Amino acid sequence: MVQYTSDTVGPIFQFKSQFAFNAVIVIDALREDDLQTGITVYNELRDLRDYAKHEVRTERIVAADAGALRHALDSIRLRCRDDGLRPILHFEAHGERGKGLEVGAAGDIFSWPALESMLRPINVACVGNLGIVMAVCEGLYAITPLKLHRHAPFYFLLGTQEQIRQGELADQLPAFYRTLFETVDLDAALAKVPACKPFHAEKLLAVAVGAYWARECMGGGAVERTERLLTETKWQLGGFADTEQLRAIRQAAKAKIRSDVSAEILERYARPFLGQRECSFTFEQLRAYLTS
Repeated sequence: MVQYTSDTVGPIFQFKSQFAFNAVIVIDALREDDLQTGITVYNELRDLRDYAKHEVRTERIVAADAGALRHALDSIRLRCRDDGLRPILHFEAHGERGKGLEVGAAGDIFSWPALESMLRPINVACVGNLGIVMAVCEGLYAITPLKLHRHAPFYFLLGTQEQIRQGELADQLPAFYRTLFETVDLDAALAKVPACKPFHAEKLLAVAVGAYWARECMGGGAVERTERLLTETKWQLGGFADTEQLRAIRQAAKAKIRSDVSAEILERYARPFLGQRECSFTFEQLRAYLTS
């Protein structure tokens, strides 16, 4: 059960969510003189895989500069498309909210928009199952280029808005992977890393559509929108002929607003954002939640 908190949609919206993965790939973009946490994480993942007897591939790819990172990500995309790879990409690098990733000894800057443009086709190729773990300072800012009208670049991202406290994260991430390997319960695994915040594509979808409905189509929002539509129509017509015409236009405006709370509107947002992935919650569930 995936459980989210949102001040916009409401206190708690619950829905079941499916997440498929068969590999964890450590993208090691640290300098040689850095603390080599990429190697440590990779070794821990291998030990965990052997201990849990879970058929999860573990790999480490060293990205010495921005070109190597692009090549690595494109190779992963091809493997997702051609070989059925469903990875979690674990990034070990320096990061900064306004710039993006700092890659390798040269300190190449790989901006968040550049990273998003590389991750999006990977997520498309693995049918919306891409997971991202950002062991990167301010790595949660990787979500800033997201747009609801185009395919999501990942299914979930785990990162922080702050500078990383290495000891804290090093203690918590093994519990995240152990829980995920043993239970395949993403929500339970994410709860093991309180130092980070999770982003989830379907949460964003539910919040965005729910907020639109709550703001424009329900309660006081629907009343205000009706009045705006009446005002616009009045100016277009140069005034209303009589009260009968006003009443008819008011009823038509209300009907239009009610029709926007529909499965078709949810699908209109979900299809470009989730692609081939089926939405884990239904229109009926979201509407019932908003009106409860």
